[in-house]
Amino acid sequence: MRYHAPLQLRQRSAVCAGAYLDLVFAYPGRPGSQRPGASEAVGGDFTPALREPYRWQDWAAPHADDPNHPRTPEGEPFGWKRQEMFAKGDGRLFDFINTDLLPYLHGLDMDPKTGLPNPSTSPKQRIIGRIMTAVERVRVDSETNLRDILDKVHEISIEHIDDTHFSPFPKPMKTCC
Repeated sequence: MRYHAPLQLRQRSAVCAGAYLDLVFAYPGRPGSQRPGASEAVGGDFTPALREPYRWQDWAAPHADDPNHPRTPEGEPFGWKRQEMFAKGDGRLFDFINTDLLPYLHGLDMDPKTGLPNPSTSPKQRIIGRIMTAVERVRVDSETNLRDILDKVHEISIEHIDDTHFSPFPKPMKTCC
């Protein structure tokens, strides 16, 4: 017989997971979400929406000492910041997210000094900041669980999503009456 968690616990877990999925899928530092080739193809310069160490590939991606492990544009292995925090002990990942990452992301929308829209950010950065203002702090019970969540989310790829129910043509909305 399969165990089912109480409804309240499942709902709480779903809310927390939803906040982190917002973080991940809105997060332009996630591998595959940046397209420097597209900018260069039209003669433009590519500017990433986030700087290190706030990109997914720096703080959330799994780390490996393998020489073939993917590397950031700066030459660091993916997950270098995560590994650095892990080596310093428990609590460092939560501290980074709560005191560094989230304030940085919130600042992409509103300037923390003036409380006004941040004039130095791009429209894409403002959208990221606006989405992330809903996330106030880490709501996962342990860093071990958070790392497990990050690893699972890291495995998700747009190429693995079944598009059976997606239509290439939008269906017109019917009006009532």
